[in-house]
Amino acid sequence: MTYKTEIIARIKDSDKWPAFTRPDFLQELNDVADDAFSKGTVEGYLASVLIYHQITEEMIKLLVECCEFLVQIAVFPREIQFRHGDRSMFGKILNELENTLSFEHKREFIEKCNELNRVRIRMVHKLTAKSSLADIKRQSLTIKDIFDQIYRIQNDIYNKFRVSFHSYKKDTNWEELL
Repeated sequence: MTYKTEIIARIKDSDKWPAFTRPDFLQELNDVADDAFSKGTVEGYLASVLIYHQITEEMIKLLVECCEFLVQIAVFPREIQFRHGDRSMFGKILNELENTLSFEHKREFIEKCNELNRVRIRMVHKLTAKSSLADIKRQSLTIKDIFDQIYRIQNDIYNKFRVSFHSYKKDTNWEELL
């Protein structure tokens, strides 16, 4: 399949638009994190922090993919490919998002992701230094609150991307552009 036919097939089929690879599993992980948090134990707090952080990373990746797809359909029939460098660090993935398209609530989303990461780093790296269960609980609660905000913001942003994709789908004669 050529680049052009691939983009046309993708825009015409909303199941091929950017989406979480395994949304049911991410929801299951979110439930596990909430359950772990509610146990009120050190291991529960730490597990929830780890899971919230990883889900946030997946949200960032999805928004990067949405930006890239929107660029591809906006410049069509010109071809543009995106290459990703090392995605092993949260900050690098967030940097990819910072360096792409602007969109409503982008700054707020990025700030919340950075805030979550700062609290997580401070919590995990200072775990053995003067930490108490009360400190761990307080920091975990902060992370949970930030994660809940990130989730709401990301959901709103993602829905707006899907509306944009839909507009391109219905308002463009894709075969004519071939």
